[in-house]
Amino acid sequence: MYFVKMEQMRYRVSWLDYSKKILQKVSFDALLFTKELNKAINILTPKEIAALEKWVYETFSLNLALEAVKLLRNK
Repeated sequence: MYFVKMEQMRYRVSWLDYSKKILQKVSFDALLFTKELNKAINILTPKEIAALEKWVYETFSLNLALEAVKLLRNK
């Protein structure tokens, strides 16, 4: 977990949620998306990786999702 300071209040954000936010922001570029996905895989637990795989498949275009799932399954 990491902390985000927002208007003098702290709240916890999971690495999974953080990774999802980053992946949404870079989804316009498949190469950048893959690099960020690799970073997420190195940080997340196996259970979180499974949740991320499901989320990617449900959220992004088929081509991007297939590349991501292929990458996720190789880890």
